[in-house]
Amino acid sequence: MAGSDTCGHQISAERKLEVDSGGQLFPNGKVVHQMDPKIWQPSYNLPRQQWSLLNHFQTAQGHCGACKKKWNQTATDVCRCGEKQKMSHTVDSCPLSKLNGGLSQLHSADDEAVARLISCGS
Repeated sequence: MAGSDTCGHQISAERKLEVDSGGQLFPNGKVVHQMDPKIWQPSYNLPRQQWSLLNHFQTAQGHCGACKKKWNQTATDVCRCGEKQKMSHTVDSCPLSKLNGGLSQLHSADDEAVARLISCGS
Protein backbone atom coordinates (compact mmCIF):
# COMPACT_ATOMS: atom_id res chain seq x y z
CA MET A 1 0.00 0.00 0.00
CA ALA A 2 1.36 3.39 -0.98
CA GLY A 3 1.69 6.24 1.46
CA SER A 4 2.43 9.91 1.38
CA ASP A 5 5.36 12.05 2.41
CA THR A 6 5.22 15.01 4.78
CA CYS A 7 4.02 17.26 1.94
CA GLY A 8 1.16 14.93 1.00
CA HIS A 9 2.78 13.57 -2.19
CA GLN A 10 2.01 9.94 -2.96
CA ILE A 11 4.96 7.54 -2.64
CA SER A 12 5.23 3.83 -3.42
CA ALA A 13 5.09 1.17 -0.75
CA GLU A 14 8.79 0.41 -1.29
CA ARG A 15 9.74 4.07 -0.79
CA LYS A 16 7.48 4.30 2.27
CA LEU A 17 9.22 1.26 3.78
CA GLU A 18 12.62 2.87 3.14
CA VAL A 19 11.49 6.14 4.76
CA ASP A 20 10.00 4.25 7.71
CA SER A 21 13.35 2.47 8.21
CA GLY A 22 15.21 5.75 8.64
CA GLY A 23 15.67 7.08 5.11
CA GLN A 24 15.09 10.66 4.02
CA LEU A 25 12.82 11.23 1.01
CA PHE A 26 13.96 13.92 -1.44
CA PRO A 27 11.69 15.81 -3.90
CA ASN A 28 13.07 13.78 -6.83
CA GLY A 29 11.68 10.61 -5.23
CA LYS A 30 15.00 9.18 -4.07
CA VAL A 31 15.46 7.93 -0.53
CA VAL A 32 18.83 8.46 1.12
CA HIS A 33 19.94 6.77 4.32
CA GLN A 34 22.17 9.11 6.25
CA MET A 35 25.36 7.62 7.60
CA ASP A 36 26.78 8.77 10.90
CA PRO A 37 30.00 10.62 9.93
CA LYS A 38 31.64 9.48 13.17
CA ILE A 39 31.34 5.82 12.12
CA TRP A 40 34.07 4.69 9.74
CA GLN A 41 33.00 2.50 6.86
CA PRO A 42 34.54 -1.00 6.61
CA SER A 43 36.84 0.04 3.74
CA TYR A 44 38.21 3.11 5.55
CA ASN A 45 41.50 1.50 6.58
CA LEU A 46 42.34 -0.16 3.24
CA PRO A 47 45.62 0.76 1.53
CA ARG A 48 45.12 3.46 -1.10
CA GLN A 49 45.36 1.09 -4.09
CA GLN A 50 42.60 -1.22 -2.80
CA TRP A 51 40.48 1.70 -1.58
CA SER A 52 40.74 3.33 -5.00
CA LEU A 53 39.84 0.07 -6.77
CA LEU A 54 36.83 -0.38 -4.47
CA ASN A 55 35.66 3.10 -5.49
CA HIS A 56 36.01 2.09 -9.15
CA PHE A 57 33.58 -0.78 -8.50
CA GLN A 58 31.20 1.43 -6.49
CA THR A 59 31.01 4.01 -9.28
CA ALA A 60 31.13 1.45 -12.13
CA GLN A 61 33.97 3.46 -13.69
CA GLY A 62 37.22 1.55 -13.91
CA HIS A 63 39.58 -0.46 -16.04
CA CYS A 64 37.01 -2.78 -17.60
CA GLY A 65 36.27 -3.46 -21.26
CA ALA A 66 33.14 -1.28 -21.40
CA CYS A 67 34.88 1.78 -19.93
CA LYS A 68 38.04 1.30 -22.00
CA LYS A 69 35.95 1.06 -25.18
CA LYS A 70 33.97 4.17 -24.18
CA TRP A 71 37.28 6.01 -23.63
CA ASN A 72 38.64 4.75 -27.00
CA GLN A 73 41.42 2.77 -25.29
CA THR A 74 40.40 -0.57 -26.83
CA ALA A 75 38.37 -1.82 -29.77
CA THR A 76 36.29 -4.36 -27.82
CA ASP A 77 34.36 -4.48 -24.57
CA VAL A 78 34.15 -8.28 -24.44
CA CYS A 79 35.36 -10.13 -21.33
CA ARG A 80 37.47 -13.29 -21.58
CA CYS A 81 34.27 -15.22 -20.77
CA GLY A 82 32.54 -13.80 -23.88
CA GLU A 83 30.10 -11.34 -22.27
CA LYS A 84 30.27 -7.55 -22.13
CA GLN A 85 32.80 -6.66 -19.45
CA LYS A 86 31.44 -4.04 -17.05
CA MET A 87 32.61 -3.45 -13.49
CA SER A 88 29.45 -5.11 -12.15
CA HIS A 89 29.97 -8.10 -14.47
CA THR A 90 33.43 -8.65 -13.00
CA VAL A 91 32.16 -9.22 -9.43
CA ASP A 92 28.55 -10.29 -9.98
CA SER A 93 28.31 -12.64 -12.95
CA CYS A 94 31.63 -13.44 -14.66
CA PRO A 95 32.40 -17.16 -14.25
CA LEU A 96 36.13 -16.30 -14.27
CA SER A 97 36.13 -13.63 -11.55
CA LYS A 98 32.75 -13.66 -9.76
CA LEU A 99 32.85 -12.90 -6.04
CA ASN A 100 30.40 -14.84 -3.86
CA GLY A 101 28.10 -12.16 -2.49
CA GLY A 102 28.84 -9.82 -5.41
CA LEU A 103 29.24 -6.09 -5.06
CA SER A 104 27.60 -5.97 -1.63
CA GLN A 105 30.26 -8.32 -0.23
CA LEU A 106 32.96 -6.22 -1.88
CA HIS A 107 31.58 -3.18 -0.04
CA SER A 108 31.81 -5.06 3.27
CA ALA A 109 35.61 -5.14 2.86
CA ASP A 110 35.84 -8.48 4.67
CA ASP A 111 38.90 -10.73 4.26
CA GLU A 112 37.66 -12.43 1.06
CA ALA A 113 36.69 -9.10 -0.51
CA VAL A 114 40.05 -7.51 0.35
CA ALA A 115 41.86 -10.55 -1.09
CA ARG A 116 39.85 -10.11 -4.31
CA LEU A 117 40.74 -6.40 -4.45
CA ILE A 118 44.41 -7.26 -4.02
CA SER A 119 44.26 -9.85 -6.80
CA CYS A 120 42.38 -7.42 -9.12
CA GLY A 121 44.86 -4.65 -8.44
CA SER A 122 47.96 -6.68 -9.18
